[in-house]
Amino acid sequence: MKKLSAVAVLSIFIFSSFASLSCHAESPVNDAGIPPDPSLPVDAAENKLLQAVAAIEQQDWLTASRETEELVKSFPNFKLGELLDEIIATRSSIPNTRPFPLQAHEDEFLPANLAAELTLRREALSDNHAHTLLPASILRLGSDVHYAFVVDLEESRFYVVKNDDSRLAVVADYYAGIGKQGFNKQREGDHRTPVGIYTVVDHLTDDRLPELYGVGALTLDYPNPWDRRLERTGSGIWLHGVPRNTYSRPPRSSRGCVTLSNHLFEAIRKLSIPGNTVIITEPTIEWQEAGMRKIAGAEIGAVLEQWRQDWASLDFEKYVSHYSPDFKTLRGDYQRWAARKRAVNSGKKFINVELENISIFRYPGEENLLQVNYRQHYQSNNFNNSTDKIQYWRKNSDGRWQIVYEGPRG
Repeated sequence: MKKLSAVAVLSIFIFSSFASLSCHAESPVNDAGIPPDPSLPVDAAENKLLQAVAAIEQQDWLTASRETEELVKSFPNFKLGELLDEIIATRSSIPNTRPFPLQAHEDEFLPANLAAELTLRREALSDNHAHTLLPASILRLGSDVHYAFVVDLEESRFYVVKNDDSRLAVVADYYAGIGKQGFNKQREGDHRTPVGIYTVVDHLTDDRLPELYGVGALTLDYPNPWDRRLERTGSGIWLHGVPRNTYSRPPRSSRGCVTLSNHLFEAIRKLSIPGNTVIITEPTIEWQEAGMRKIAGAEIGAVLEQWRQDWASLDFEKYVSHYSPDFKTLRGDYQRWAARKRAVNSGKKFINVELENISIFRYPGEENLLQVNYRQHYQSNNFNNSTDKIQYWRKNSDGRWQIVYEGPRG
C-alpha cells in the first residue's frame, strides 16, 4: 500500500480536528455504505504521538517538545512519550525498527521494543487504503453478526468491521500487541499468537483476573477445529487489556494473546457477543474492493446452496459428492462418516434443510480454504433440530470446492 509521510498524516489530523478515521462523526458515508462509527473511541494518545512525530520529521523541535510535553502530561503511562523526549533531547532521527522476538523473562519495555511500537503506529496511520477496501478474509457476514474483528499480526493492528444490513465497512483501527515470539502458534507455551478464525467464548471481568489483564478479557475458542486437525496445542488465547501502569504493551509482549489499551478493549468488549463475534488473526491483511468480495462470496454461496439442495433431494450420491475423501469430523474419517450417513439417510422419507445467518471467510494462512458458519434448521420424517454449524471447504486440484470438516460450532 502507498504510504504517507508523517507531515501528510499531520495534515490529515488537522483536517479532521484530530479525530481518527473511525471516530469523525461528520465524515461522509463511505462507498461501502456505512459512516465511521461515532460510538467507538479515538486513540487520542496515538493521535498526539503522531503530531509530535510529524514535528520531529520537520525538525520543528519547539513544536515537537510542546506536543510531547502534552502527551506525557495527558498520558503519563504511555511509555512512548519517554522515547520521544530522548529523541528531542538528542536531536536524533525517528527510529525505524521492526518487532523482534522477546525472551520469556526479558523486559518487554526494552528501548528497541518501544521503538518498534513507534514504527508500527507510524506506519499504520499513514496507510492510504481507501474506505471502500475490506479485508479479503471476510466474504460474507450473517445478519446476526454486527461486528467482526481482524488483526494484522505483522503490523500489530486491530480492525473493526461493521455489518449493516450486509453492507460491510472498516469503521475503526487500533494498535494491538501480540505474542512474545510473534505468530503461527503450534504448541503449548510457544508464546505465539495463533493464525486463524476464532469465536469469542466469554467475557472475564476485571475482578476475576490478575492485573496483567487490565480491565478484562474476551476468551477465544483456540484451538478451533482446524487447529485440532493440525494437532496444534495450547489454550488460554484471549483478547485483553493491559496493566494500569502502562497505556499499551510493545508489539511482541504477551504469551500469545492479543492486547489493547484498556479504554479500547472496553469499547470492543461492548461490541462483542459470546458465541457470535468472530476475531480473525492473519499474518498480513490483504485488502480488497467490496465488489470483488461479493463475487467471491457469491461463488461459494452457490456451492453451499447446491450442497443444501442435494442433501434435501435424498440423492445420497449427489450429496456425498460434496465431501472430500480427506473429510474428517470429531468422530472419525470420511469412510466412517459416509457409512453412518448412508444408513441414516436410508430411513428418510423426506428432508428439509434451511440455512440462515451464513458467514463465509477465507481462512488465513491456508491456500484455498474457506470457513462457513451458519444456523441449520433440519426437518425429516423422524428427526428435527436446529443447530449452529461450522464447515471448512477446500478447493481441490480439479477446481471443485469440497467439505473437509463439518461439525457443531462452539
